[in-house]
Amino acid sequence: FLILTCIRWYDKLRLMKNKNRTILKVRRIFKMGYIPSRGNESYDSYTFEGYAYELANCFAHACLNLKNNQYKLNHFNHNDCEVFRSFLPDLNETPEKILKNVSIFLKKSNLLVSRCDKFDLAKENQWKVAFYYSKQKPDFHFMLQEKDGRWSSKQGASPEIEHFDALPIVFEKDYRFHSVLMITNPACKINKKNLKENSQQFDKIL
Repeated sequence: FLILTCIRWYDKLRLMKNKNRTILKVRRIFKMGYIPSRGNESYDSYTFEGYAYELANCFAHACLNLKNNQYKLNHFNHNDCEVFRSFLPDLNETPEKILKNVSIFLKKSNLLVSRCDKFDLAKENQWKVAFYYSKQKPDFHFMLQEKDGRWSSKQGASPEIEHFDALPIVFEKDYRFHSVLMITNPACKINKKNLKENSQQFDKIL
């Protein structure tokens, strides 16, 4: 029992250190004013000790949406992959607990996070993320609203991106829509003259 306890504590400390390193990498990118804009670019994999890792899961795709060259230039690796997957719930965790942990990570990355309605307009320095939860698994899923108004989804290790014209109420049978987050990058300056033109007017029709 003592050995198992020591192993658990070691794993927690290791994950905490890796999470702090990942936050520094993410913070560096968004400090330059980055706004999600990878579009339809499929995700490259990262190879470590003969094993191929998909660096981005649904959380990384929707909440961060980094480009392949950003992953490469900032030396993201399998440890960052583990951090992105660390939000997976156990049997006792609620959707609210998951969202709290996700919000803490994003805020430490110098991003602002708040709940919003799916019809709310996003400013130039904002993007909307839909959160789904499955009680059966338990598991979660995130979707990102793209600049053209569609919602994009990346599942697990798949490098491909799926698009939806409207936000589904149920995703993959078990995942039910829970809420929408508005994420803001305060390092991105807003062009007030073009604010009305660039705001996402299209989501009124959803």
